[in-house]
Amino acid sequence: LLYTQRRRAWIDQFTASDREIAERVVSCLTLVSHSEFERSLQEILENQISAQTNVSAFYAVREIDKTASYFSQQSDPGTGAINALATGSDHGSEARVATLIRNLVKTDPPRLLNHPAIGEMRTAKCRTIYLVDDFIGSGERTSEFIRSLRRDKSFDSWCSLKYIRIVCVAYSGTSLGIARVERTKRIDEVIVERPCPTFRSMPWSRNQLTAVADLCEKYGRKTSLSWYWEGYGRAMAALVFEHGC
Repeated sequence: LLYTQRRRAWIDQFTASDREIAERVVSCLTLVSHSEFERSLQEILENQISAQTNVSAFYAVREIDKTASYFSQQSDPGTGAINALATGSDHGSEARVATLIRNLVKTDPPRLLNHPAIGEMRTAKCRTIYLVDDFIGSGERTSEFIRSLRRDKSFDSWCSLKYIRIVCVAYSGTSLGIARVERTKRIDEVIVERPCPTFRSMPWSRNQLTAVADLCEKYGRKTSLSWYWEGYGRAMAALVFEHGC
């Protein structure tokens, strides 16, 4: 990023005295391209399903009402099929994940299920549930998603009887977010491609880290999301997805 025209335009937004610190911020960002993101997630999922013979279901993790059942919220009134995405056009990473799932399921339709309804899972005797996301930040979104799934009595019963196994798969995540998801009831395993670099984990002196934090606060408070200058959940993540830019 340091060698692009956009970088120069971005750096020029800062006062002259702040530009050196701003460049340090840019130099420590890890940029994940569309192809790297999709290739890595697909490889994880393919390795998982190749090691088993049972039926698996795949769901793209997204913001959901945890006080109601995911299946009732997302069920199409006419067909009863589950809508992978929310209504409207403002879709985030879940749209890219949903596309990846759809293409993966086409490779073995009888054994792989794309956002199935409860009845479909029951008929197919599904044994593994994969919850797929791009990033586990605070862990809140994934935890709320699984709680929403468990609002369905049949699904919760399958979990209690250990009839199904639930695996969370993400490209990356913070250590705190991953730990939170691992503590979530009924989650059996969490798999990530790579740990998430954060500004707090950089090999900087205390003074350098303080300077970066002060810069983020100073300029972050001028934005429309002024309280998020440390990132959601104060993660200060240094990972940037191309699809999230």
